[in-house]
Amino acid sequence: MHHEQASLLTNTTVWYAVSVVLFVVLMYIVARKPFVGLLDGAIANVVAELEEAKRLRAEADETLKSYKAKQANALHEAEEIVKKAKADAGRLRDEAKANLKALLDRQEHVALERIKMVQEEAMEEVRAFVIEESLLELRGKLAKHATTPEASKIIDQVIADLPKLGKNKVA
Repeated sequence: MHHEQASLLTNTTVWYAVSVVLFVVLMYIVARKPFVGLLDGAIANVVAELEEAKRLRAEADETLKSYKAKQANALHEAEEIVKKAKADAGRLRDEAKANLKALLDRQEHVALERIKMVQEEAMEEVRAFVIEESLLELRGKLAKHATTPEASKIIDQVIADLPKLGKNKVA
């Protein structure tokens, strides 16, 4: 047995195996804590990053909901503005039509009044002309037929009163 022990002690393969086992055991004892700490730190970093990603995702979802709500609100406001603008435009169009109609009615009334005045003036001028011409002709005929100075005086008085009678009739 001694020989077997001596051969084990002199066998290099056995010593390599023992040294590898001792190295692994020592490395396990010495390097285990830092290696595990390094792995735990990496795991903690990954977990923290995942939590941060979840938080950012939730924040992004909230922001998206907020912007969608703002967009819906803005769309609603825009629709209300368009409705109000259409209503205002319709109201203004109706007011403009009414104002234009009133203006045209006033202008038509003024024009009709002017036409009436011009017609009355023209009628008065024609009437005055006709009366004057008739009087001249009447004077001429009466002058031929009137022979006494008294008849002539009465005829002149009647002729002088005729324009007054014409004016009273017109007024």
